This record gives sequence, C-alpha cells and structure tokens, in this order.
Amino acid sequence: SELVKGKVDDIKQNLKNVYENKIIPGVSTAISSTDPKTLVKIYDLASRIGISKRKRKKHAKANQEQLDSSNLVERSVAETGFIENQNNSEWDNIKYGWSNLGNAGCGIFATYNTLIALGANVSSKDLVDIITFYEESGCSLGGLIGTSPLAVQRYFTKKGVKTHLEYDSSEK
Repeated sequence: SELVKGKVDDIKQNLKNVYENKIIPGVSTAISSTDPKTLVKIYDLASRIGISKRKRKKHAKANQEQLDSSNLVERSVAETGFIENQNNSEWDNIKYGWSNLGNAGCGIFATYNTLIALGANVSSKDLVDIITFYEESGCSLGGLIGTSPLAVQRYFTKKGVKTHLEYDSSEK
C-alpha cells in the first residue's frame, strides 16, 4: 500500500514537472507569437465547453454562502469601491469552473468593477450571477485559464451595454 502510494506520488510529480517545465513554456511561446485576434478567438473556443447546470447551481449556492458568511465583497470594495485584491487568499474559496477566483477571477472582477464604474448597485449576489454566467459559456478550459474576453463582451451586450473590443499587440 505504501509502495503503491509512493509510485503514484512519483507519477504525479513527474506529470507536474512536464506541465510546468515543458507545456507552460511552450504555450507561453505560442501565445506571445500569435496575432491577438486569433488568440482571442482560440481563447473563446476554449470557453465553449461550459460547466454543467448542476455544477453551476452547486457552485452558486456554495459561493453565495461563502460570500455571505465572510463579507468578502463588502470588505474588498470598502477602500476604493472596486475589488482590487484578487491575490487575497480568501478568493481561493470561491469556485469558478474547475478553478477559483483567486487563480482565474480577473475577468469576473473586471466585469464586476465595470458594473460599479457604470453606476450599477452591485452586491455579492451579482458577483455570483456573473460567475454563473461565465461558467455557462465563458470560462476558458473550465476556468483554468480565466475568462474569454469575447464572453465579457457577450455579457455586457446582453445587459444592453454597447461594447467595442480593441486588440493591441504592442509590448506595452
């Protein structure tokens, strides 16, 4: 039993090493050399998988309970009016697809903050609704690599906000 567990741990470590040392650098190189419009389209294709309705409901319930009990949204917007602390480890407790907001929530936070900037009165329930919307069609690779910019555009279009997507390939 211990021998098998040791072998399984070795296999997991080897897979992690391949992922971190070969796959991620390869993907980084491909991304940096790809036309931005093409990259956004690929990113969006990877977001069309979607999370099952059952899983979205389960996440929505758990996320709302976590946000209500922690007052995380209220505490996060207290200083500037916007959520600016994605690196706060408490966001790791908020589920997003196969990931969490700490790792893959920048598109969700950008959406929430844009609603605030547009004058909307938003709450933790709105944050949960945004997560659920993107889990249906928008979380790229199940949320492992964040949210498709085109999904953000779809969200605001559905809300009646006129949008325009800019592509910039400059190093700045």
